Amino acid sequence: MTLAEPAVDHDAIVAALNEIALRTSALGKNRYAGKAFHEAARTIDGLRPDRATMLRPGALEKLQSIGKSTAEEIRHLVREGRSPRLDDLRRVPASVLELSAVEGVSTTDALRLFEEEGIDGVPALLRRIQEGTAEDLGIPLEKLRGALERYLAEPVALALPVAEPLADELVRDLARGGIRAAVVGAIRRREDAIGVIELAADADPLRAALLFESLPRVARLVSADDEVPLRARLLDGALVILHLAEGRSWGRLLAETTGPAAYVATLGDAQGDDEAALHTAAGVQWVAPERRDDPERRPDERLIEERDLLGMVHCHTTYSDGNQSIEEMARAAEARGFRYLTITDHSQSAHYAKGLDPERMKRQWAEIDEVQAKVGIRLLKGIESDILKDGALDYDDAILEQLDVVIASIHSRHKLGEDAMTARILRAMRHPCFKIWGHPLGRLVLSRDPVPCRLEEILAVAAEERCAIEINGDPHRMDLPPEHVRAARGRGIPFVISSDAHSTRTLHYTRYGIDVARRGGLEPDDVLNTLSADEFVARVRPYVS
Repeated sequence: MTLAEPAVDHDAIVAALNEIALRTSALGKNRYAGKAFHEAARTIDGLRPDRATMLRPGALEKLQSIGKSTAEEIRHLVREGRSPRLDDLRRVPASVLELSAVEGVSTTDALRLFEEEGIDGVPALLRRIQEGTAEDLGIPLEKLRGALERYLAEPVALALPVAEPLADELVRDLARGGIRAAVVGAIRRREDAIGVIELAADADPLRAALLFESLPRVARLVSADDEVPLRARLLDGALVILHLAEGRSWGRLLAETTGPAAYVATLGDAQGDDEAALHTAAGVQWVAPERRDDPERRPDERLIEERDLLGMVHCHTTYSDGNQSIEEMARAAEARGFRYLTITDHSQSAHYAKGLDPERMKRQWAEIDEVQAKVGIRLLKGIESDILKDGALDYDDAILEQLDVVIASIHSRHKLGEDAMTARILRAMRHPCFKIWGHPLGRLVLSRDPVPCRLEEILAVAAEERCAIEINGDPHRMDLPPEHVRAARGRGIPFVISSDAHSTRTLHYTRYGIDVARRGGLEPDDVLNTLSADEFVARVRPYVS
C-alpha cells in the first residue's frame, strides 16, 4: 500500500515566511531580504503549490518573487516543519525588538542591552531605571527616562496607509488561527492619523489572548491577565487593542468599536448578526463609518466612490520629479479605467524637483501629442504652478493660457505669518488662470502643520472666483482635511480628487482622496473629475481675456 504524502500546511509556511521578513527588517539586517520573504509569502499564499512542486529542485525558483535563499527556507519548512533562519532570528525575543521603537534606542542598542545586560524589553529597562541601576547602559539616563515616559504614555501615531496594512495582517493572522476578526476604530472611520490600531474579534478571552500574543508582529501583551479588551505593543511600538464580543452580537460589537459614542447611542440596545441587521433592529438608517462623526450628515446623501472618478488628476512624470514617463503613466491610468489624465509636472521655480522652464514645457507638449496618438486615454496638458511668495503664479499668462489645466500650490515659505500667507493665497486665487488650489493647506500628516491663514476668508473668495479645491490623496498629505471640506462644500465650491502620483505605483492614492471626500460628505456632483474630459476642461481651463 502506498502511503499518501503528508498535506502541506500552507498557512503555517506563509506565517513563518512573514515572521522571517518581520524579524529580519526589525533587526535592521537587510531590508531587501525582509521584503523578499514578504513577497515569497504572498506567492505561496496565492498559488498554494503542492508538496511535490515545493520539494522539486529548481521548481520554487521559477515562481514569481521566490529566489534561491527563500526557496531553501520553504523547502526546510515543508520537509521539517521548521526554518533554520527563523530559529536563529527567534533567539532575540520580540520584546527586545520593541525596544528600538523607543526614541534614542537603536536596534544595535536594543541588542546590546539584551546580550550584555539581560534587558529583554521595555518593562525590564524601566525597572532598571526605577531601581537606579541604569547609569552605565551607554545611553544618557535623563534622555532615556524621558523617551520611555513618552513612549509609555503616548501611542506611536501612524499614518492611515501604514496602520491599515498592519491591521489587515493581524486580522488575517487571527483568521488563520480560527478567530473571526475585523478592523474597527479610527481606521474603519478612515481617519488620516491613527493613534491606536483597533480590532474586534468574536472569541473566548483566553483563546484570543493566547493566539494574539503568539502573532509574529506582536512584541508583548500590555493588558493584565484578566483585562478585556486585550492590549498589545507591536514590534514597531504601535499599540493594538483587540475588543472581544463578551456577549454582544457581531453587529453590535462592530458598531460599538467603530464609534463614535454619540452615533452608537442612536442604536439603543439593539443587537444583530451584522451591522445591517443591527440597524434594522434599531430602526436607524445605516451610515457609512467615515460619516458617523458628523451630526449634520444628510439622510439621503450618496457619497462619492472611487468608481465615480473619470479623470486621473495631478500626475508627475520624469520631466520633473516623477519616476515614470508620460507614456507609462498614461498606459497605467488607462489600465485602471480612467478616461483622461492630467500631466501636471512642477513649474520652473521648483528647482529641487526639476521644474519645467517654458522651453522644456513645450518639449513636453510635443511628447504628450506623440503619446496621445498611441493611447486611448485622453491626455491633458497642465502644470503644477508654484504660488510664489507674493502670490504670483510661476509663468507669464501667455504660457498658462495654452494649458488645459493649472494646479496652483505652495511648495515653499510655509511659515509666513497669517496675514502674509492669506494675502499670498488670495492674490493667486484672483488670477484668471487660477482654477485649482493644490494641496491647499500644505500640511504633512504627523510631520508638518497646515500653513497659517484665515481659511474662511479664502473660501469666500474661492466661491466668488469659481475655482476648485483639490483633495490631495497623497497619504502624506490627505489635504484638505474633512472639516474644511464640509465648510467649502457649504459655500458651493467644487473639488477635484487627485492622486498627486509620482509613479504608476502611486496612482491608487486616489483612494485616500476618496476617504477624505467621503468624510467631508462629498457626492459625485461635488467633484469635477467625475465629469467627462470635455466638461472637465471647460470648468478648469485657464484664461485671461
